[in-house]
Amino acid sequence: SVDEACGNAHSFLIAGFEAMNCLSLFALLHLSHDKATQHQIAVEVRAAISDEAAKAGIADGASPQLSLTAAASCPTLCGVVRETLRMYPPVMSLPRMVPCPAKEHGQIPHHCNCPEGMDSKFLGLKGLPDRIPHGTVLTMCTAACSRSAAPGATLEAPWEWRPLRPEGCSQALPFGCGPRRCPGGQIALALVRVLVGTVCMELEIGPNGGKFEEPAPETQETGAR
Repeated sequence: SVDEACGNAHSFLIAGFEAMNCLSLFALLHLSHDKATQHQIAVEVRAAISDEAAKAGIADGASPQLSLTAAASCPTLCGVVRETLRMYPPVMSLPRMVPCPAKEHGQIPHHCNCPEGMDSKFLGLKGLPDRIPHGTVLTMCTAACSRSAAPGATLEAPWEWRPLRPEGCSQALPFGCGPRRCPGGQIALALVRVLVGTVCMELEIGPNGGKFEEPAPETQETGAR
C-alpha cells in the first residue's frame, strides 16, 4: 500500500543516513588518534586505485576516484570500518515479537488469548519456559553481542578499538539477522569505506589541531582523561 511504502521510505532515510553518519564520525575519530593506521589506509587505497586504473586502461595522468570495489579490497580500511561498527552498532537492541499464526496483521504485543505458544527450543537459550506465549516481545542487546566472543574465537579487550582484529571474532549483529535484517547494511558499509578511504588518502587528520599527542592517562577513580 501507499502507507507501507511511505513508512519504509521513512525508515530507510532515517536509519540509513543516521547509521552512516555515526559510523563515519566514529571511524574518523579513532583514526585521528592513530597516525600509523591512517598512513596504512592511504597506501592501500592508492595501490587499489592504481591497480584498478591499470586494468581499465586509464592513463597515468588521470585522477580516478576510489570505487566501491577498490575500497573493498583494502584490508586495513575494511578492518577499521568493521571494528568501528562492532563498537558502535546502529541500534542498541533488536526487539522481536513472537507472532501468533492465527493473526496475520494487527497483533498487539503482550495481548494474545491463544493457549499455545512458540517452542523455546528454537531459540537455543537456556533457562526459558518450554513455550513462550504469543505476543511476547523478545529483545536482543546488540551491544552485548558485539562485546562477546564468537564460538571458538577469542575477543581480547572487547572495549578497545583494535582495527586489525580478525573478521568474525565477535558475535556482532549490527544490522540484525534473519528475514528482518537491514536490507541496506552492505551498501552502507561500502559507502562508508569509500568516504573514510578518500579522507585518509587526501588528508591527515588528528586531534588538537592536527598534532598527534599521547592521550593523558586515565585516572583510577573515574576513568576520565
